[in-house]
Amino acid sequence: MNDLLKQATCCLRTFLARCLPEITAEWWSRCVLCNLTDSQTHLVRERNITNLDGLDLAALLRVFDANYFDISQRQVLPRQTRNWLKELQHIRNRWAHHSGEAATWTRWSGSSAR
Repeated sequence: MNDLLKQATCCLRTFLARCLPEITAEWWSRCVLCNLTDSQTHLVRERNITNLDGLDLAALLRVFDANYFDISQRQVLPRQTRNWLKELQHIRNRWAHHSGEAATWTRWSGSSAR
């Protein structure tokens, strides 16, 4: 599962790096910083992160979700994209806050292979 989440992180980072500058020249402040949680914003400032390479999957998913409408106006995306985004957020959160329920992971790992 870790490898799949790392691959998703890399792909999402590449996608957002291409899409966000199309929305506005001030994409870092308007599309990224203002859409992070307080704790994510604190880490960005504390670590002096100035680009998407410094963000983890949770932050990238949050940025994509917050900018979904603007991105979808500029990119041809499958209709299911928003649902996949929400499902990936849920999978990431379940994995990050693992409760030890093996049966649940079998369900989620099967649905993420769509």
